[in-house]
Amino acid sequence: MRVETLDERTCIECGIADGTMYGVNEPRPFLPSHVNCRGIMVPVFKSFRELGIDADELPATTRASMNGQVPKYTTWKDMLKSASSKEQVEILGPTRAKLYQQGMPVESFVKDGKLLTLKELK
Repeated sequence: MRVETLDERTCIECGIADGTMYGVNEPRPFLPSHVNCRGIMVPVFKSFRELGIDADELPATTRASMNGQVPKYTTWKDMLKSASSKEQVEILGPTRAKLYQQGMPVESFVKDGKLLTLKELK
């Protein structure tokens, strides 16, 4: 699974990819994907029950975000959705934040892994 830092410095392209799961033999991107990239790939393991072990699972864990600890499977898109309008502007910039707040999905800001310019978005 791809894991990105949950803050305003994470680029939109990487933020959108946060939480993406890849199969064992599935191609995945090489990380870091750019200078100052803070994304990593982490393994996701089967549960004890899926492995045939009759034992309780470990307690749920958390991950850090710009607003403190959040549940471990919170993604960058989840964080963006719950961010205040001011924080959305910090993360996306004023124009993209306005488009996002008007209902444009954040995924539409990126095409083929590249951030679209504001001119291309219009």
